[in-house]
Amino acid sequence: MLAFTAFTVLLVPRLVGSAVSHITDCDEVFNYWEPLHYLLHGTGLQTWEYSPEYALRSYFYLLWHGWPSSLLTQAGYSDKVLAFYVTRAVLGVVSAGVEARLCAAVARSKAFGERVAWVLLVFLTVAPGMLHASVALLPSSTSMLLCTLAFAAWIDRDFRAAIVCIAASTLLVWPFSGALGVPIALDLLLREQQWLLFVGTSLGSLALFLGSSVYVDSGYYGRPAIAGLNIVLYNVLSGDTSSELYGTEPWSFYFINGALNLSVAFALGLLGPAAAVLRRLGGVESATSALLYLSPIAVWVAIFFPQAHKEERFLFPIYPLLCLAGAATLVWGTELCCSVVSKVTGLQSGIVGTLRKGLPIVAVLVFCALSVSRGIATHRAYHAPLDVYHEVATLKVPPTGLKICVGKEWYRFASSFFLPPPHPSGGVASLEFIKSGYDGLLPKPFAAVNGTSAVPTAMNNMNREEPSRYVPIETCDYVVDRDGGAAVDHEPRFTHSPEGWGRVVCRPFLDTGNTPALFRAFYIPTVSEKRTAFVDYCLLERKRSTPG
Repeated sequence: MLAFTAFTVLLVPRLVGSAVSHITDCDEVFNYWEPLHYLLHGTGLQTWEYSPEYALRSYFYLLWHGWPSSLLTQAGYSDKVLAFYVTRAVLGVVSAGVEARLCAAVARSKAFGERVAWVLLVFLTVAPGMLHASVALLPSSTSMLLCTLAFAAWIDRDFRAAIVCIAASTLLVWPFSGALGVPIALDLLLREQQWLLFVGTSLGSLALFLGSSVYVDSGYYGRPAIAGLNIVLYNVLSGDTSSELYGTEPWSFYFINGALNLSVAFALGLLGPAAAVLRRLGGVESATSALLYLSPIAVWVAIFFPQAHKEERFLFPIYPLLCLAGAATLVWGTELCCSVVSKVTGLQSGIVGTLRKGLPIVAVLVFCALSVSRGIATHRAYHAPLDVYHEVATLKVPPTGLKICVGKEWYRFASSFFLPPPHPSGGVASLEFIKSGYDGLLPKPFAAVNGTSAVPTAMNNMNREEPSRYVPIETCDYVVDRDGGAAVDHEPRFTHSPEGWGRVVCRPFLDTGNTPALFRAFYIPTVSEKRTAFVDYCLLERKRSTPG
Protein backbone atom coordinates (compact mmCIF):
# COMPACT_ATOMS: atom_id res chain seq x y z
CA MET A 1 0.00 0.00 0.00
CA LEU A 2 2.83 2.39 0.86
CA ALA A 3 4.40 1.77 -2.56
CA PHE A 4 1.25 2.92 -4.39
CA THR A 5 0.79 5.91 -2.08
CA ALA A 6 4.45 6.89 -2.48
CA PHE A 7 4.27 6.59 -6.26
CA THR A 8 1.14 8.74 -6.38
CA VAL A 9 2.71 11.39 -4.17
CA LEU A 10 6.05 11.39 -6.01
CA LEU A 11 4.49 11.47 -9.47
CA VAL A 12 3.28 15.06 -9.05
CA PRO A 13 6.66 16.71 -8.35
CA ARG A 14 8.39 14.52 -10.95
CA LEU A 15 6.00 15.63 -13.69
CA VAL A 16 6.20 19.23 -12.51
CA GLY A 17 9.99 18.95 -12.50
CA SER A 18 10.01 17.66 -16.08
CA ALA A 19 8.07 20.74 -17.14
CA VAL A 20 9.76 23.50 -15.16
CA SER A 21 13.29 22.36 -14.26
CA HIS A 22 16.05 24.25 -16.02
CA ILE A 23 19.09 22.44 -17.39
CA THR A 24 21.74 22.67 -14.72
CA ASP A 25 24.72 21.22 -16.62
CA CYS A 26 25.93 21.88 -20.16
CA ASP A 27 27.27 18.32 -20.23
CA GLU A 28 23.65 17.16 -20.30
CA VAL A 29 23.03 19.11 -23.51
CA PHE A 30 26.23 18.56 -25.45
CA ASN A 31 26.99 14.97 -24.43
CA TYR A 32 23.45 13.57 -24.38
CA TRP A 33 20.67 15.72 -25.85
CA GLU A 34 22.77 16.71 -28.88
CA PRO A 35 23.90 13.21 -29.94
CA LEU A 36 20.39 11.94 -29.23
CA HIS A 37 19.07 14.63 -31.57
CA TYR A 38 21.56 13.47 -34.18
CA LEU A 39 20.40 9.87 -33.89
CA LEU A 40 16.76 10.94 -34.21
CA HIS A 41 16.95 13.80 -36.73
CA GLY A 42 20.34 13.61 -38.42
CA THR A 43 21.75 16.88 -37.03
CA GLY A 44 23.43 17.74 -33.76
CA LEU A 45 26.66 18.88 -32.16
CA GLN A 46 29.46 16.42 -31.45
CA THR A 47 31.89 16.65 -28.55
CA TRP A 48 35.35 15.11 -28.60
CA GLU A 49 34.11 12.29 -26.35
CA TYR A 50 32.05 10.99 -29.28
CA SER A 51 34.95 10.95 -31.70
CA PRO A 52 35.75 7.32 -32.63
CA GLU A 53 39.34 8.19 -31.76
CA TYR A 54 38.34 8.43 -28.07
CA ALA A 55 34.86 6.77 -27.81
CA LEU A 56 34.16 7.78 -24.20
CA ARG A 57 30.36 7.86 -24.52
CA SER A 58 27.89 5.08 -25.23
CA TYR A 59 25.35 5.22 -28.04
CA PHE A 60 23.66 2.21 -26.49
CA TYR A 61 22.83 4.39 -23.48
CA LEU A 62 21.35 7.07 -25.75
CA LEU A 63 19.14 4.61 -27.59
CA TRP A 64 17.22 3.90 -24.36
CA HIS A 65 16.08 7.50 -24.32
CA GLY A 66 15.09 7.88 -27.95
CA TRP A 67 11.91 5.82 -27.94
CA PRO A 68 9.52 8.53 -26.57
CA SER A 69 10.50 10.85 -29.40
CA SER A 70 10.27 8.03 -31.95
CA LEU A 71 6.78 7.11 -30.76
CA LEU A 72 5.65 10.73 -31.04
CA THR A 73 6.99 10.91 -34.58
CA GLN A 74 5.19 7.69 -35.54
CA ALA A 75 2.00 9.12 -34.04
CA GLY A 76 2.31 12.18 -36.28
CA TYR A 77 3.73 14.66 -33.76
CA SER A 78 6.83 16.34 -35.19
CA ASP A 79 7.24 19.02 -32.53
CA LYS A 80 10.77 18.54 -31.16
CA VAL A 81 10.14 20.71 -28.11
CA LEU A 82 7.24 18.43 -27.22
CA ALA A 83 9.55 15.41 -27.66
CA PHE A 84 12.05 17.02 -25.28
CA TYR A 85 9.48 17.44 -22.52
CA VAL A 86 7.83 14.07 -23.06
CA THR A 87 11.24 12.40 -22.72
CA ARG A 88 11.81 14.24 -19.44
CA ALA A 89 8.32 13.31 -18.25
CA VAL A 90 9.05 9.63 -18.91
CA LEU A 91 12.24 9.95 -16.87
CA GLY A 92 10.21 11.54 -14.07
CA VAL A 93 7.61 8.76 -14.06
CA VAL A 94 10.32 6.09 -13.93
CA SER A 95 12.03 7.93 -11.09
CA ALA A 96 8.78 8.12 -9.12
CA GLY A 97 8.37 4.35 -9.46
CA VAL A 98 11.93 3.66 -8.37
CA GLU A 99 11.71 5.98 -5.36
CA ALA A 100 8.39 4.42 -4.33
CA ARG A 101 10.07 1.01 -4.48
CA LEU A 102 12.72 2.24 -2.04
CA CYS A 103 10.10 3.64 0.34
CA ALA A 104 8.25 0.33 0.35
CA ALA A 105 11.42 -1.64 1.07
CA VAL A 106 12.36 0.70 3.92
CA ALA A 107 8.90 0.36 5.46
CA ARG A 108 9.18 -3.45 5.45
CA SER A 109 12.68 -3.47 6.88
CA LYS A 110 13.37 -4.11 10.56
CA ALA A 111 16.42 -1.89 10.23
CA PHE A 112 14.30 1.19 9.47
CA GLY A 113 10.53 0.76 9.63
CA GLU A 114 7.46 2.75 8.58
CA ARG A 115 8.26 5.95 10.45
CA VAL A 116 11.55 6.26 8.59
CA ALA A 117 9.79 5.41 5.31
CA TRP A 118 7.24 8.22 5.70
CA VAL A 119 9.94 10.79 6.48
CA LEU A 120 11.95 9.46 3.52
CA LEU A 121 8.93 10.00 1.28
CA VAL A 122 8.70 13.63 2.34
CA PHE A 123 12.42 14.19 1.77
CA LEU A 124 12.31 12.63 -1.70
CA THR A 125 9.17 14.51 -2.66
CA VAL A 126 10.25 18.00 -1.69
CA ALA A 127 14.06 18.04 -2.05
CA PRO A 128 15.02 20.44 -4.87
CA GLY A 129 17.99 18.26 -5.79
CA MET A 130 15.69 15.34 -6.54
CA LEU A 131 13.51 17.62 -8.67
CA HIS A 132 16.44 18.19 -11.05
CA ALA A 133 18.23 14.85 -10.79
CA SER A 134 15.13 12.77 -11.50
CA VAL A 135 14.50 14.30 -14.96
CA ALA A 136 18.05 14.98 -16.15
CA LEU A 137 19.35 13.10 -19.19
CA LEU A 138 22.62 12.20 -17.50
CA PRO A 139 24.36 8.90 -16.68
CA SER A 140 24.61 9.98 -13.04
CA SER A 141 20.79 10.33 -12.96
CA THR A 142 20.27 6.92 -14.57
CA SER A 143 22.79 5.44 -12.14
CA MET A 144 20.82 7.05 -9.32
CA LEU A 145 17.73 5.11 -10.44
CA LEU A 146 19.51 1.78 -10.96
CA CYS A 147 21.46 2.02 -7.72
CA THR A 148 18.30 2.98 -5.83
CA LEU A 149 16.63 -0.14 -7.22
CA ALA A 150 19.68 -2.09 -6.07
CA PHE A 151 19.48 -0.60 -2.57
CA ALA A 152 15.76 -1.42 -2.34
CA ALA A 153 16.40 -5.00 -3.45
CA TRP A 154 19.29 -5.27 -0.99
CA ILE A 155 17.13 -4.09 1.90
CA ASP A 156 14.60 -6.74 0.85
CA ARG A 157 17.52 -9.24 0.79
CA ASP A 158 17.00 -9.88 -2.92
CA PHE A 159 20.69 -10.10 -3.78
CA ARG A 160 20.23 -11.31 -7.34
CA ALA A 161 18.20 -8.23 -8.29
CA ALA A 162 20.64 -5.97 -6.43
CA ILE A 163 23.63 -7.36 -8.34
CA VAL A 164 21.86 -7.07 -11.70
CA CYS A 165 20.96 -3.41 -11.05
CA ILE A 166 24.48 -2.49 -9.94
CA ALA A 167 25.92 -4.34 -12.93
CA ALA A 168 23.57 -2.52 -15.32
CA SER A 169 24.55 0.83 -13.82
CA THR A 170 28.26 0.01 -13.99
CA LEU A 171 28.45 -1.64 -17.40
CA LEU A 172 25.79 0.27 -19.32
CA VAL A 173 25.66 3.70 -17.72
CA TRP A 174 28.47 5.01 -15.51
CA PRO A 175 31.35 2.70 -14.50
CA PHE A 176 32.19 4.66 -11.35
CA SER A 177 28.80 3.76 -9.86
CA GLY A 178 30.13 0.23 -9.35
CA ALA A 179 31.71 1.46 -6.14
CA LEU A 180 28.24 1.64 -4.59
CA GLY A 181 27.92 -2.11 -5.05
CA VAL A 182 30.95 -2.94 -2.92
CA PRO A 183 29.02 -3.10 0.39
CA ILE A 184 26.36 -5.26 -1.27
CA ALA A 185 29.03 -7.67 -2.50
CA LEU A 186 30.70 -7.81 0.92
CA ASP A 187 27.36 -8.50 2.59
CA LEU A 188 26.61 -11.32 0.18
CA LEU A 189 30.09 -12.87 0.32
CA LEU A 190 31.11 -12.40 3.95
CA ARG A 191 27.83 -12.43 5.88
CA GLU A 192 25.66 -14.62 3.67
CA GLN A 193 28.47 -16.77 2.22
CA GLN A 194 26.65 -16.90 -1.12
CA TRP A 195 29.68 -17.10 -3.40
CA LEU A 196 27.99 -19.09 -6.13
CA LEU A 197 25.10 -16.64 -6.35
CA PHE A 198 27.51 -13.71 -6.56
CA VAL A 199 29.78 -15.24 -9.19
CA GLY A 200 26.97 -16.62 -11.33
CA THR A 201 24.86 -13.45 -11.33
CA SER A 202 27.91 -11.24 -11.89
CA LEU A 203 29.19 -13.26 -14.83
CA GLY A 204 25.75 -13.46 -16.39
CA SER A 205 25.29 -9.70 -16.04
CA LEU A 206 28.75 -9.07 -17.43
CA ALA A 207 28.08 -11.17 -20.51
CA LEU A 208 24.65 -9.66 -21.17
CA PHE A 209 25.29 -5.99 -20.44
CA LEU A 210 28.87 -5.62 -21.60
CA GLY A 211 28.25 -7.76 -24.66
CA SER A 212 25.21 -5.70 -25.69
CA SER A 213 26.96 -2.39 -25.09
CA VAL A 214 30.14 -3.33 -26.95
CA TYR A 215 28.15 -4.74 -29.88
CA VAL A 216 26.00 -1.62 -30.31
CA ASP A 217 28.72 0.95 -29.61
CA SER A 218 31.23 -0.76 -31.89
CA GLY A 219 28.67 -0.67 -34.66
CA TYR A 220 28.11 3.05 -34.26
CA TYR A 221 31.78 3.93 -33.87
CA GLY A 222 32.82 1.68 -36.75
CA ARG A 223 35.53 0.04 -34.65
CA PRO A 224 35.73 -1.97 -31.42
CA ALA A 225 34.71 0.28 -28.52
CA ILE A 226 34.22 -0.20 -24.79
CA ALA A 227 33.00 3.24 -23.72
CA GLY A 228 32.98 2.50 -19.99
CA LEU A 229 36.58 1.31 -20.04
CA ASN A 230 37.65 4.31 -22.10
CA ILE A 231 36.18 6.81 -19.67
CA VAL A 232 37.89 5.11 -16.73
CA LEU A 233 41.21 5.11 -18.59
CA TYR A 234 40.83 8.81 -19.39
CA ASN A 235 39.80 9.98 -15.92
CA VAL A 236 41.82 7.64 -13.70
CA LEU A 237 44.66 5.85 -15.44
CA SER A 238 45.87 8.27 -18.10
CA GLY A 239 49.02 10.19 -17.28
CA ASP A 240 48.55 12.73 -20.07
CA THR A 241 44.95 13.80 -19.51
CA SER A 242 42.81 14.62 -16.51
CA SER A 243 39.27 15.67 -15.65
CA GLU A 244 40.89 18.66 -13.91
CA LEU A 245 41.22 20.24 -17.36
CA TYR A 246 37.53 21.07 -17.01
CA GLY A 247 37.78 22.90 -13.69
CA THR A 248 38.48 22.32 -10.03
CA GLU A 249 36.50 23.22 -6.92
CA PRO A 250 37.38 23.70 -3.23
CA TRP A 251 36.78 21.05 -0.56
CA SER A 252 33.57 22.79 0.49
CA PHE A 253 31.87 22.40 -2.91
CA TYR A 254 29.89 19.23 -2.19
CA PHE A 255 28.93 20.35 1.30
CA ILE A 256 27.48 23.60 -0.03
CA ASN A 257 25.71 21.95 -2.96
CA GLY A 258 24.40 19.14 -0.81
CA ALA A 259 23.02 21.57 1.75
CA LEU A 260 21.31 23.63 -0.97
CA ASN A 261 19.88 20.68 -2.88
CA LEU A 262 18.88 18.36 -0.03
CA SER A 263 18.62 20.93 2.75
CA VAL A 264 18.27 19.43 6.22
CA ALA A 265 18.33 15.91 4.77
CA PHE A 266 21.92 16.34 3.61
CA ALA A 267 23.32 17.25 7.02
CA LEU A 268 21.30 14.51 8.72
CA GLY A 269 22.26 12.07 5.95
CA LEU A 270 25.97 12.53 6.48
CA LEU A 271 25.38 11.74 10.15
CA GLY A 272 23.42 8.59 9.27
CA PRO A 273 26.23 6.03 9.55
CA ALA A 274 27.41 7.55 12.83
CA ALA A 275 23.83 7.51 14.14
CA ALA A 276 23.57 3.82 13.25
CA VAL A 277 26.81 3.11 15.16
CA LEU A 278 25.50 4.90 18.26
CA ARG A 279 22.23 3.02 17.95
CA ARG A 280 24.11 -0.29 17.82
CA LEU A 281 26.19 0.66 20.85
CA GLY A 282 22.89 1.32 22.58
CA GLY A 283 21.96 -2.31 22.12
CA VAL A 284 19.70 -2.14 19.05
CA GLU A 285 20.64 -5.21 17.01
CA SER A 286 18.94 -4.06 13.80
CA ALA A 287 21.30 -1.06 13.73
CA THR A 288 24.02 -3.34 12.35
CA SER A 289 21.99 -3.92 9.21
CA ALA A 290 21.09 -0.23 9.02
CA LEU A 291 24.76 0.72 9.18
CA LEU A 292 25.51 -1.70 6.37
CA TYR A 293 22.70 -0.33 4.19
CA LEU A 294 23.96 3.24 4.69
CA SER A 295 27.64 2.40 4.18
CA PRO A 296 27.63 3.21 0.41
CA ILE A 297 27.44 6.87 1.44
CA ALA A 298 30.83 6.58 3.12
CA VAL A 299 32.26 4.78 0.08
CA TRP A 300 31.05 7.53 -2.27
CA VAL A 301 32.25 10.35 -0.03
CA ALA A 302 35.68 8.73 0.30
CA ILE A 303 36.04 8.47 -3.48
CA PHE A 304 34.55 11.71 -4.79
CA PHE A 305 34.97 14.34 -2.09
CA PRO A 306 38.81 14.41 -2.27
CA GLN A 307 38.81 14.79 -6.08
CA ALA A 308 39.80 18.24 -7.34
CA HIS A 309 37.29 18.10 -10.21
CA LYS A 310 33.84 18.27 -8.61
CA GLU A 311 30.41 18.54 -10.19
CA GLU A 312 26.98 18.62 -8.63
CA ARG A 313 25.80 15.68 -10.74
CA PHE A 314 28.43 13.41 -9.19
CA LEU A 315 26.30 13.35 -6.02
CA PHE A 316 23.14 12.23 -7.85
CA PRO A 317 23.67 8.46 -7.34
CA ILE A 318 23.54 8.82 -3.54
CA TYR A 319 20.78 11.46 -3.30
CA PRO A 320 18.06 8.91 -2.38
CA LEU A 321 20.39 7.12 0.03
CA LEU A 322 21.26 10.45 1.69
CA CYS A 323 17.53 11.11 2.06
CA LEU A 324 17.13 7.68 3.65
CA ALA A 325 20.03 8.28 6.02
CA GLY A 326 18.62 11.70 6.88
CA ALA A 327 15.18 10.27 7.60
CA ALA A 328 16.65 7.51 9.77
CA THR A 329 18.83 9.97 11.70
CA LEU A 330 15.83 12.20 12.36
CA VAL A 331 13.68 9.34 13.66
CA TRP A 332 16.47 7.74 15.67
CA GLY A 333 17.65 11.08 17.04
CA THR A 334 14.12 11.90 18.16
CA GLU A 335 13.82 8.56 19.97
CA LEU A 336 17.16 9.14 21.69
CA CYS A 337 16.23 12.68 22.75
CA CYS A 338 12.89 11.55 24.12
CA SER A 339 14.52 8.69 26.02
CA VAL A 340 17.07 11.03 27.59
CA VAL A 341 14.44 13.64 28.45
CA SER A 342 12.22 10.99 30.03
CA LYS A 343 15.02 9.60 32.18
CA VAL A 344 16.45 12.96 33.22
CA THR A 345 13.25 14.91 33.86
CA GLY A 346 10.79 12.15 34.70
CA LEU A 347 8.15 13.65 32.42
CA GLN A 348 4.98 11.69 31.88
CA SER A 349 4.82 9.34 28.92
CA GLY A 350 2.11 11.46 27.27
CA ILE A 351 4.37 14.51 27.13
CA VAL A 352 7.28 12.42 25.86
CA GLY A 353 4.99 10.93 23.21
CA THR A 354 4.06 14.42 22.07
CA LEU A 355 7.74 15.25 21.77
CA ARG A 356 8.35 12.04 19.82
CA LYS A 357 5.73 13.07 17.28
CA GLY A 358 6.35 16.81 17.34
CA LEU A 359 10.12 17.00 16.84
CA PRO A 360 10.12 15.20 13.47
CA ILE A 361 7.18 17.32 12.32
CA VAL A 362 9.07 20.50 13.15
CA ALA A 363 12.20 19.26 11.37
CA VAL A 364 10.19 18.21 8.31
CA LEU A 365 8.43 21.57 8.18
CA VAL A 366 11.78 23.37 8.30
CA PHE A 367 13.04 21.07 5.55
CA CYS A 368 9.99 21.76 3.40
CA ALA A 369 10.22 25.51 3.90
CA LEU A 370 13.91 25.61 2.95
CA SER A 371 13.39 23.29 -0.01
CA VAL A 372 10.45 25.22 -1.46
CA SER A 373 12.34 28.47 -0.93
CA ARG A 374 15.34 27.03 -2.76
CA GLY A 375 13.21 25.73 -5.61
CA ILE A 376 11.49 29.06 -6.18
CA ALA A 377 14.81 30.91 -6.03
CA THR A 378 16.49 28.71 -8.66
CA HIS A 379 13.50 28.88 -10.98
CA ARG A 380 13.35 32.67 -10.78
CA ALA A 381 17.10 32.94 -11.19
CA TYR A 382 17.97 30.51 -13.95
CA HIS A 383 14.92 29.59 -16.03
CA ALA A 384 15.39 32.44 -18.53
CA PRO A 385 17.51 30.46 -21.05
CA LEU A 386 14.80 27.82 -21.53
CA ASP A 387 12.19 30.55 -21.89
CA VAL A 388 14.27 32.29 -24.55
CA TYR A 389 14.94 29.08 -26.48
CA HIS A 390 11.21 28.44 -26.53
CA GLU A 391 11.03 31.63 -28.58
CA VAL A 392 13.92 30.43 -30.75
CA ALA A 393 11.91 27.32 -31.58
CA THR A 394 9.13 29.49 -33.06
CA LEU A 395 11.35 31.36 -35.54
CA LYS A 396 10.67 30.93 -39.27
CA VAL A 397 13.59 29.52 -41.22
CA PRO A 398 14.06 31.10 -44.68
CA PRO A 399 15.14 29.07 -47.73
CA THR A 400 18.72 30.26 -47.20
CA GLY A 401 18.85 28.95 -43.62
CA LEU A 402 19.15 30.63 -40.25
CA LYS A 403 22.21 31.14 -38.05
CA ILE A 404 21.57 31.48 -34.33
CA CYS A 405 24.79 32.48 -32.59
CA VAL A 406 26.02 32.25 -29.04
CA GLY A 407 29.16 33.64 -27.46
CA LYS A 408 29.75 33.59 -23.74
CA GLU A 409 26.35 31.92 -23.24
CA TRP A 410 27.25 28.84 -25.29
CA TYR A 411 26.98 26.56 -22.26
CA ARG A 412 23.31 27.45 -21.69
CA PHE A 413 22.18 26.30 -25.12
CA ALA A 414 19.02 24.26 -24.55
CA SER A 415 19.84 21.74 -27.33
CA SER A 416 18.89 21.33 -30.99
CA PHE A 417 15.44 20.20 -29.88
CA PHE A 418 14.77 23.94 -29.52
CA LEU A 419 15.94 24.93 -32.99
CA PRO A 420 13.09 25.70 -35.42
CA PRO A 421 12.13 23.16 -38.09
CA PRO A 422 13.73 23.47 -41.54
CA HIS A 423 12.23 25.33 -44.47
CA PRO A 424 10.45 23.06 -46.99
CA SER A 425 13.03 24.00 -49.62
CA GLY A 426 15.90 22.80 -47.42
CA GLY A 427 17.02 25.80 -45.37
CA VAL A 428 17.94 24.78 -41.82
CA ALA A 429 18.54 26.52 -38.52
CA SER A 430 21.97 26.00 -37.00
CA LEU A 431 23.71 26.97 -33.80
CA GLU A 432 26.96 28.82 -34.41
CA PHE A 433 29.67 29.99 -32.04
CA ILE A 434 31.20 33.44 -31.98
CA LYS A 435 34.42 34.15 -30.15
CA SER A 436 34.06 34.97 -26.45
CA GLY A 437 36.24 34.93 -23.38
CA TYR A 438 36.00 31.13 -23.21
CA ASP A 439 39.19 29.52 -24.53
CA GLY A 440 38.37 25.80 -24.29
CA LEU A 441 37.23 23.27 -26.90
CA LEU A 442 33.71 23.69 -28.26
CA PRO A 443 31.69 20.98 -30.02
CA LYS A 444 31.15 20.86 -33.77
CA PRO A 445 28.34 19.43 -35.95
CA PHE A 446 28.28 15.71 -36.59
CA ALA A 447 29.23 14.80 -40.13
CA ALA A 448 26.16 14.52 -42.33
CA VAL A 449 27.21 11.05 -43.52
CA ASN A 450 28.51 8.36 -41.14
CA GLY A 451 28.64 10.94 -38.41
CA THR A 452 29.13 8.45 -35.58
CA SER A 453 31.97 6.56 -37.26
CA ALA A 454 33.80 9.31 -39.17
CA VAL A 455 36.74 10.73 -37.21
CA PRO A 456 36.07 14.48 -36.95
CA THR A 457 38.79 16.99 -37.71
CA ALA A 458 39.99 19.64 -35.27
CA MET A 459 39.24 17.59 -32.12
CA ASN A 460 41.43 16.99 -29.09
CA ASN A 461 41.13 15.55 -25.59
CA MET A 462 43.05 18.36 -23.87
CA ASN A 463 40.29 20.99 -23.88
CA ARG A 464 42.44 23.00 -26.27
CA GLU A 465 40.66 25.76 -28.19
CA GLU A 466 39.96 25.23 -31.89
CA PRO A 467 39.57 28.59 -33.73
CA SER A 468 37.78 26.84 -36.60
CA ARG A 469 34.66 26.63 -34.42
CA TYR A 470 33.94 30.36 -34.70
CA VAL A 471 31.96 32.27 -37.31
CA PRO A 472 32.12 36.04 -37.93
CA ILE A 473 29.40 37.93 -36.10
CA GLU A 474 28.42 39.48 -39.43
CA THR A 475 27.07 36.12 -40.59
CA CYS A 476 24.68 35.71 -37.64
CA ASP A 477 20.94 36.26 -38.03
CA TYR A 478 20.19 36.04 -34.31
CA VAL A 479 22.23 36.12 -31.11
CA VAL A 480 21.32 34.70 -27.70
CA ASP A 481 23.14 36.61 -25.00
CA ARG A 482 23.03 37.66 -21.37
CA ASP A 483 23.46 41.30 -20.53
CA GLY A 484 25.46 42.53 -17.58
CA GLY A 485 28.88 43.98 -16.96
CA ALA A 486 31.01 46.15 -19.17
CA ALA A 487 31.87 45.13 -22.72
CA VAL A 488 35.25 43.41 -22.99
CA ASP A 489 37.25 41.86 -25.82
CA HIS A 490 35.11 39.38 -27.76
CA GLU A 491 32.14 40.02 -25.46
CA PRO A 492 30.20 43.08 -26.63
CA ARG A 493 26.92 44.09 -25.00
CA PHE A 494 24.56 43.13 -27.80
CA THR A 495 21.58 44.42 -25.84
CA HIS A 496 23.17 47.89 -25.88
CA SER A 497 23.83 47.98 -29.60
CA PRO A 498 20.67 49.64 -30.95
CA GLU A 499 22.19 50.22 -34.35
CA GLY A 500 23.01 46.55 -34.92
CA TRP A 501 20.69 44.33 -32.88
CA GLY A 502 17.08 44.48 -31.83
CA ARG A 503 15.47 42.64 -28.95
CA VAL A 504 13.05 39.89 -29.91
CA VAL A 505 12.41 38.67 -26.37
CA CYS A 506 14.16 39.09 -23.03
CA ARG A 507 13.69 37.35 -19.71
CA PRO A 508 15.15 38.18 -16.27
CA PHE A 509 18.27 36.28 -15.25
CA LEU A 510 19.94 36.47 -11.85
CA ASP A 511 22.69 39.07 -11.52
CA THR A 512 24.93 37.14 -9.15
CA GLY A 513 27.40 39.98 -8.74
CA ASN A 514 24.78 42.33 -7.32
CA THR A 515 22.70 39.87 -5.29
CA PRO A 516 23.68 38.82 -1.75
CA ALA A 517 24.44 35.13 -1.30
CA LEU A 518 21.38 34.49 0.89
CA PHE A 519 19.02 35.73 -1.81
CA ARG A 520 20.86 33.89 -4.55
CA ALA A 521 20.25 30.67 -2.63
CA PHE A 522 16.76 31.17 -1.21
CA TYR A 523 13.56 33.02 -1.97
CA ILE A 524 12.08 35.06 0.88
CA PRO A 525 8.66 36.53 0.06
CA THR A 526 8.61 40.30 -0.24
CA VAL A 527 12.26 40.65 0.82
CA SER A 528 13.71 38.88 -2.22
CA GLU A 529 11.96 41.27 -4.59
CA LYS A 530 13.96 44.09 -3.02
CA ARG A 531 17.32 42.36 -2.59
CA THR A 532 17.59 40.31 -5.80
CA ALA A 533 19.04 41.89 -8.93
CA PHE A 534 18.44 40.67 -12.48
CA VAL A 535 19.86 41.27 -15.94
CA ASP A 536 18.28 40.62 -19.31
CA TYR A 537 18.70 37.28 -21.06
CA CYS A 538 17.76 37.96 -24.66
CA LEU A 539 17.18 36.70 -28.15
CA LEU A 540 18.36 39.48 -30.44
CA GLU A 541 17.79 39.88 -34.17
CA ARG A 542 20.16 41.55 -36.60
CA LYS A 543 18.70 44.77 -37.88
CA ARG A 544 18.57 44.86 -41.63
CA SER A 545 19.53 48.12 -43.27
CA THR A 546 16.77 49.64 -45.36
CA PRO A 547 17.57 51.18 -48.72
CA GLY A 548 17.29 54.89 -49.31
